[in-house]
Amino acid sequence: MHLKKVTSTHKGKTYEYAQIVKSVRREDGKSSIETVKSLGRMKSEEDWERARKIKEAMERDEKIVRLKDVEIEEHFELGLSWVAKELWDKYGIGKALMKAFEDREHEFNPEKITFMLAVNRLYRPGSDLSAYRWIRDRGWPRIEMEKQWIYRTLDPLVEEKEEIEENILQGLKKNLDLDLSLVFYDLTSSYFEGEGPELAKFGYSRDKRKDKKQLVLGVVMAGSIPIAHRVWPGNTDDSSTLEKTVQDLKEKFGIEDMVFVADRGVFKGNLEDLDHNYIGSVKKRKSDLSEKLLPKNVPGSEEKRAAEIHSDEGKRYILCLDEDRREKDLKNLEETAEECKSFLKDLEQRFRSEGRGR
Repeated sequence: MHLKKVTSTHKGKTYEYAQIVKSVRREDGKSSIETVKSLGRMKSEEDWERARKIKEAMERDEKIVRLKDVEIEEHFELGLSWVAKELWDKYGIGKALMKAFEDREHEFNPEKITFMLAVNRLYRPGSDLSAYRWIRDRGWPRIEMEKQWIYRTLDPLVEEKEEIEENILQGLKKNLDLDLSLVFYDLTSSYFEGEGPELAKFGYSRDKRKDKKQLVLGVVMAGSIPIAHRVWPGNTDDSSTLEKTVQDLKEKFGIEDMVFVADRGVFKGNLEDLDHNYIGSVKKRKSDLSEKLLPKNVPGSEEKRAAEIHSDEGKRYILCLDEDRREKDLKNLEETAEECKSFLKDLEQRFRSEGRGR
């Protein structure tokens, strides 16, 4: 085989093309040149060098593949893993775990497996088995992995939860200058398709699944960063979690002077016992105070604005106004009113029709 230059002239310009050709003998005994592969137009010396390398590869019986013909069926998921590892190390999460696990003996590295499980939740959340398969087949960094190691990692994560959270918070305070004077607390629930663990109980379902057992999860945030959590039985009332949560913040993290922000359902019956400044919401239309204060004006022209409108026995009442939300609420109210009018009109017509038929 050899490389052949083919030229073509069009509108006074000459163009060069490359072909890989070989000499073959025809049935009549004469020889001729046969084109093995056309390599297209050659625009530079680099193109000719590429053409020579292709010819040499074909002489070695190597398969030549065009990039556009390549289809990626599977790949290691590197990008998000790389970013996660940078943040994992920057905020000391790995060190926090290793410190909590230092008195335990393991034949594997639970900190690395915990990292891979965390990254898997970002990529493709699923069961423990699916996490194992993802780590084994597509995760990065590549680590030696056995399925049972996942289950054996989860136990110490639960058992050392308190120390892990304390260690992580110390790292966050160093790297983020975290302000713990204002903390937010909220609860959510997660239901099970089946019996679930021992803590799974029937209770108030935020997912509208009263037929499913669930867990209640409480999360404490500071500066938009989660700093603590607790799992409660599925039948736990929101307000009953407040005292334990505040106690944990004092004892574990030494947070004494803080403003506690939570949903009004959490504060129910707990306000006087909280012994902290707090921010909550007043139930609308269910108290004389709400009826009195809601009609008051919130001065200003901003889309979202607030103003202190009342104070009483150390409590300050702030009226907040969101113009965009108000417009949406008014629109929904008008639509609901029209639906009610239509329903009542149909009901009246049916009543009159049935009355005439008697």
